[in-house]
Amino acid sequence: MSAAATILTPEDHLAKAGLADKPVINVETRLMDDEGNFVGVGEGGEIVHRSGQVMSGYLGVIGGNGYLYVVDRKKDMIKTCGENVASREVEEVIYTHPAVEAVVVPKNGARVGDKDIIDFCKERLAGFKFPPKVFIAEELVKNPSGKILKRELRQKYAA
Repeated sequence: MSAAATILTPEDHLAKAGLADKPVINVETRLMDDEGNFVGVGEGGEIVHRSGQVMSGYLGVIGGNGYLYVVDRKKDMIKTCGENVASREVEEVIYTHPAVEAVVVPKNGARVGDKDIIDFCKERLAGFKFPPKVFIAEELVKNPSGKILKRELRQKYAA
């Protein structure tokens, strides 16, 4: 869906940071589980829109206030310990480490090891969410517009 699927009013940008807000006119937004069933308020699921301009593959949660929270791309979900973990949640925790510029890329002059990052995550994430292995890299593979190519990272470090 284009960016016009949901809209956050200017006065809500600070108060509701991280929200995608409510659907705009002529857009219906729901969440579905992997079997195609609609999920209830507060439950996570794949974001589905009904409108003239749609795309698929994003997960979200609709809160009790009716606002949509975008969680992650469905293809970027990590399956571990029988649970689905949003890669974005883990990345956001790792990014708060003082020695990390981007996920597993140390800031200029910083020295950090994989154990440092794992221990940092263990203090901030549920046991099944922290990464069991971390690779330290000099840079991340990006496309010409600057988007990180997670598919190429998965291929490079899969072995």
